[in-house]
Amino acid sequence: MAGAQAVAIAEPAKRVQVAVRSPRILSTLYWPKRASWMSRVDVVNRTELSTAAVLRRLVASRGRYDAVVLDGATGGAVRLTDLGAAMLLARRARGPAVVITDATWGEGVGLLDRAGCRMGLRAFDSPRVTYCVLSSDEARLFPRTWGIPAQRVAFTPFYFTLTDQDLALRTSTEGGVFAGGDSLRDYGPLIEAARGLDVPVTLATRSVNLSQLPSNVRAGWLTRDAYVEAMCNAAVVVVALAPTRERSAGQQNYLNAMALGKLVVVPDVLGVRDYVEHGRTGILVPPGDAHALRAVLRWALDPSRRAKVRDIGGRAREVVRARFGPDQYVANVLAVVEKAVTATPSSCDSAAPPSGRMDDRHLALCPSPHEPASLELAPSVRHSGAHGKRGAYQSTSTLTPTDAAASRICSHVARSTRIPFALRCARAMFSGSPATSTGSAGSTGGDAFT
Repeated sequence: MAGAQAVAIAEPAKRVQVAVRSPRILSTLYWPKRASWMSRVDVVNRTELSTAAVLRRLVASRGRYDAVVLDGATGGAVRLTDLGAAMLLARRARGPAVVITDATWGEGVGLLDRAGCRMGLRAFDSPRVTYCVLSSDEARLFPRTWGIPAQRVAFTPFYFTLTDQDLALRTSTEGGVFAGGDSLRDYGPLIEAARGLDVPVTLATRSVNLSQLPSNVRAGWLTRDAYVEAMCNAAVVVVALAPTRERSAGQQNYLNAMALGKLVVVPDVLGVRDYVEHGRTGILVPPGDAHALRAVLRWALDPSRRAKVRDIGGRAREVVRARFGPDQYVANVLAVVEKAVTATPSSCDSAAPPSGRMDDRHLALCPSPHEPASLELAPSVRHSGAHGKRGAYQSTSTLTPTDAAASRICSHVARSTRIPFALRCARAMFSGSPATSTGSAGSTGGDAFT
């Protein structure tokens, strides 16, 4: 046709599909009823393996896994084993990303102890290690305290640890004031505040002088069931935290109380504001101020304030169950792992891990003393993935002579409980065995609150 314009018809763009492989993850953390964890993570069996054998399994992850997730909270041999594995992996030029959970560590007491702790951390730190902390304050302080780049520190909010059965228990307000826990606690202000109250005050702790308690205060160790019952029946739950400069504590205690719909009263110390919103989901008081604490408790126990207290408790229950549950914690840890893997050059070989048949005994691990009961709720899930059936990875790989010697030293240090802490830290520098100060988000008062 005369004068017609030639029109170019563009062909539709071809879609290119890029397969994205989920990171291959190995861990010592056993959370069998968290389906999202067990379906993606291979677990190392602690109960059937020696310290050296666990180390061999973890170190053999190089070339087979993209990431290794280790327990930074549990003390004793568990911590030394996991951080020993981090140390051995740090010796390799290439290897998997290493994520250390719950790295709520203090820098020690005194110059020698602090220097030893720093030596210990340097023994297992490397550019491939990411540290998870339990508050935004620690995410800011940890890099300065330990000299770690901020991009290798991640805030993974903690979670309530009550079971579904616990959450279904009947609650009341007949038990007066309840407080529990030993880690980083200061019960002095609460005991002083109790002198002006006409309600019973129960302290689930072993860290107070029983001879100096007012007549309305009782204190002592409680079993887990008694601890939960006391919390369920409390009108107010106080978490008597001491002020600190470097790490947080008490999350398990106040999150459990909030999940039950209780009014929590907490000193305004490091890390608390990530979980408790003053006046909306709890009450914050100045640390160490017995008069302020007594005034808040009198307000909360006043019958005319019952509706307001109930509103705060109800809002706390909704927020905590929606935002601070164990599934959310697992999702946060897995997100940190994926980010760490992205930032770490791949060390995986094309070959998959050994795919021999895994029976149930391979997953028969005992939860660590730090492991909360709530992570045991969801049904265990196992499926066949791209590299074989998920389960406890059993490798026949061996360590180099140097690594084997270091693993033996780690095992020896784990048993050397009578060695002063600073000397163990110094030994960590020269032998490669890591050491750090203890830390836990849990409360004390029963076997599930440690």
